[in-house]
Formats: sequence, structure tokens, C-alpha cells
Amino acid sequence: MNDKSSSLSKEPLIRAVDLHKTYATRGEPLHVLQGASFEVCPGEIVGVVGASGAGKSTLLHMLGGLDRPNSGKVYFRGQDIFAQKNGFLEAFRNRHVGFVFQSFNLLSDFTALENVMFPALIGNTDKKLAREKAESLLCQVGLRDRLEHRPAELSGGETQRVALARGLVNDPELLLADEPTGNLDYRASDSLMDLLIQLNQDAGQTFVVVTHSQKVAAKMHAVYQMFDGKVTPREKEFII
Repeated sequence: MNDKSSSLSKEPLIRAVDLHKTYATRGEPLHVLQGASFEVCPGEIVGVVGASGAGKSTLLHMLGGLDRPNSGKVYFRGQDIFAQKNGFLEAFRNRHVGFVFQSFNLLSDFTALENVMFPALIGNTDKKLAREKAESLLCQVGLRDRLEHRPAELSGGETQRVALARGLVNDPELLLADEPTGNLDYRASDSLMDLLIQLNQDAGQTFVVVTHSQKVAAKMHAVYQMFDGKVTPREKEFII
């Protein structure tokens, strides 16, 4: 990964301002975000908690440019990502943002190595360099002996580590993780979170982690609560 400073900058890396998002339903419209504002500085690892349906995933998708708000703005390094020309969001997602999803979203017919390589190849990285980077990341996340294994041949924890390596392959400035431990047992969950913390400490990798787990949230620099479509800071609850 790129050499990132471990010190936290006071200038936000990404900032959401007054986001509103409503989805049409067969009944009443569903107001998921109702003035949500949120920011993360470089080098932070931040947790977002809240009940199911509170809008956590929607917020994450907006931060990553996967979904547009009905109103409000998202700034990345001061640039409004939704006000740019056609093609900007695709390039933004590929170059600056990594994603890790609860359901892994790996391609079942391809090996761990190939799955990690794909985002780099989509970004026009030379195939040899993409392979070298993917191998390096898989070794870094403890999967040196699983490069040629397909997802069905991996444990849940191993599969999520492949997904993490894939999210990091293009050296994103921001990695967005949506319930990354949600499908893991407690040992695999603890191991994955220790890995995220280590990546943050060693390389200054910036993370936003959506989670239901108070134990996971307690390990973050800061925790935010989603309720009634808004985001508010909250005290961390440490679980022993």
C-alpha cells in the first residue's frame, strides 16, 4: 500500500452534509436519511452503529458514490463527488475507495488471487503488477497458502480476508466496510478486527466500519449512532 502518515489530519478526508434519501414503496415513502451529516479525517478508523434499517448501509453507499442522495452533498478532499462530470464516480470508486461487504461478493469460479486482482485490472494496472500486488496483500492478511483456493474452499474468516485484500488492492485512501464481521464467528471476527486495527496503525489506512457489534465499535477511534435518519457521535461502550 501507499505510505500513509499515521498521524491524524484535522481536515476531513470525506464529509457528508445534510444528506436526505427517500425510497419509493408500495405504501408510504421510506425516509432513510433525514439530514445526515458525517465526516472522517485521514488515518481515522470510525464505527457507525444503529438498528437494522437505520440507514447505515445507505450512508456508506453515498460515501462511496454507489448511491446518490435526493439532496445534500458528499465532499472528498473538498470536492463534491456528485457534482462532477460523467465518469467521475466510476474513477473515484476505483482509485480512492475500497469496499468490503458482509456477504463477501467474491466471484465463485475464480481463485482468491484472481478475485483480488480484478479491481486492479479494471483500473488498467499491468497484469503482472496486479498479480504481484494481490499476492502481497493475500500474504499480508495471512492467506499465503490460499492463493489458488476458490471461495467455496475457504472458511468464512478466510473469505472475508480475501474481500479485505480485494478492497485494498488499488491503495484506496478510504475503505468502507459494511458489517465485515457479521457472518463470522467470534474468533474470526476478533481476528479480522485486529487486522483492520493493525492496517490502520501501520499504514494509516482510513476506515469507516458499519457494525452491530459493541465489541467491534469499542475498538474504533470514534463511534457514531444512526437514528431517525441522522448521525450523532456517541460514547463507546467497552465490552470485556
